[in-house]
Parts: sequence; structure tokens; C-alpha cells
Amino acid sequence: MFEYQPNSSAACLPPLVVSFSAGLSTSNSTTGGGLTYLWNLGGGNTSTAVNPPLNTYTTNGVYPISLTVTDNNNCSATTTTNVVISAPVASFFAVGAVNDTVCSIVTFRNNSTGVSPFYTYGDGTAGTDTVITIRHRSISGYVAGTIGNLC
Repeated sequence: MFEYQPNSSAACLPPLVVSFSAGLSTSNSTTGGGLTYLWNLGGGNTSTAVNPPLNTYTTNGVYPISLTVTDNNNCSATTTTNVVISAPVASFFAVGAVNDTVCSIVTFRNNSTGVSPFYTYGDGTAGTDTVITIRHRSISGYVAGTIGNLC
């Protein structure tokens, strides 16, 4: 088992500095509790420390992280996660808009990738839902919605 800081192993832009710890690893061995550690920290970086030095990820990408802990009986266990640095792609589709004319009821569908999208719909409402239906009282007062990201 390992922990990492910050609590999220994802970021929009590099650099991302992450600390790792295997301090919660335990052994059920009756012949001693000596453990060895082998970290693969992504990008070719490895460590054999319980708490490896800070690791800085400087480019976008997915970095597979693994920790193998071995006890004095040569029994081992491995756990993995990913560190992800990727800018989100903002995208939505408006169902109910015909030939670029917005009807009184419009359903917005989130097609974004990445982390939590945040929408402002142009009528004073906003949200993070993947699908939302909005009823506009005045079509002439409709302002095109915008999309941002909470990243």
C-alpha cells in the first residue's frame, strides 16, 4: 500500500511534484518484519526507499507508478496507480438547436474529457452535470453558453 501527495495524482499542466510513501506497508511474516521496497515512479525513475525523494513530472502524459514490497520470506505484493498530466478538452453538444436556432428547451450533453467541467449556460444558470435540460423563457434573450474547467 502506498500514499502520495498531493491527494490527487492528476494535474492539467506540468510540472507536478509528487511525494510517495510506503510507510503503511506491513508483513505477516513470523520470522521478522524486514521489508524491501522497489518503486517504479514513471519516466525511468526508481527507488528502493520507504519514502522516495520528491518526483517531478515535467511533461504531459500518463506515468504508471508501481510499488513492490517484499518480506524476508521472499513473499511480495505489488500495487499500482497512474500519475496523469493532461489538459482537459472542453466540448458540449446542444440537443434542441435546429440550424443554429435555439429552441425553448435545450439539452446540453457533456462531451468533455479530463477533469470536472463547469458550464455557464447563458441564462444565469451554471453546473457540472453531464446532461442538463434548460427551458428558456425568451429565445431572443438567449446568450450562447460557455464552458470552462475547474482544473
